[in-house]
Amino acid sequence: MKSLKYLPLILIASTFISKSYARIFNYETTRMKSTAGTGIATPLVDEATMLNPATLGFFNLSALYIQKSNSDITAQSQTTNSESKSYGFIASDTKGNVKGSLSYFKQDYNNESRKQFNASIASTIGKWSSSGVTYKKITDTIDGVDKDYVITTFGVSHFVDKNLAMGIVVNDPFKAKEFETRAIVGLQYTLKDYINIMLDAGADYNQDLQESSLVRAALQLKVWNNFFLRFGASEDKLLKERSTGAGIGWVQPRLVLNFALKNTSLSEDEKLNQKEEDIKETSFSLSYRF
Repeated sequence: MKSLKYLPLILIASTFISKSYARIFNYETTRMKSTAGTGIATPLVDEATMLNPATLGFFNLSALYIQKSNSDITAQSQTTNSESKSYGFIASDTKGNVKGSLSYFKQDYNNESRKQFNASIASTIGKWSSSGVTYKKITDTIDGVDKDYVITTFGVSHFVDKNLAMGIVVNDPFKAKEFETRAIVGLQYTLKDYINIMLDAGADYNQDLQESSLVRAALQLKVWNNFFLRFGASEDKLLKERSTGAGIGWVQPRLVLNFALKNTSLSEDEKLNQKEEDIKETSFSLSYRF
């Protein structure tokens, strides 16, 4: 019976341990950071495995992609900053009837890390439409303890005409990981060949749509012949975060370089095990097409 007097201390300690870890984010490419994650309808090769696997179907090339990102995280309850680092590699082949990509990502932050492996495939449906699926194997390590997740994303993409593209993705419909299930619709409109307007909107269809809504918007401007400026903003009510991004891209027939800055503000939320934090990210990537 004497051990019962230690029960309150044990409960308090276990609660602290379970809530003491920091946030590890879903991986984003450099271009995604510049648009605050926007781009469900945008036809992309490297980003397809993260945004919408269906857009792989519109390409006929091979690509190798590498990325390095750094994050400076400031908690409102602390006076010191923390740093997080992440790395990514993507290999894509879209020259056959069935298009695909393989990718690997690694993130580190204090006493936790995330390793993620993605495999995506896509195929066209007629001339203007495509469908695809992404398999994600995620391993989160916190204080030396591993936890694995398998998440599936289904996507469809369609060109209404040469200027207007639409996309739909359903992420984690099998509810493998909490706070991952989403349905998102995206639009991209091209104006005068040098302005791209991108919009995404979605929610967790298992919850109240207003409380779990996601809205993202971005703008891409073509300046000179090979340079692109990008700006984006997003609000995610489910994850209690707001983001803004900006970046520049240099695009050649075989080589693509991207640089991005992203700022994210998190609100404190007990259910998400989340503190009020400000996150500033810088990211650089290189993609070689052949």
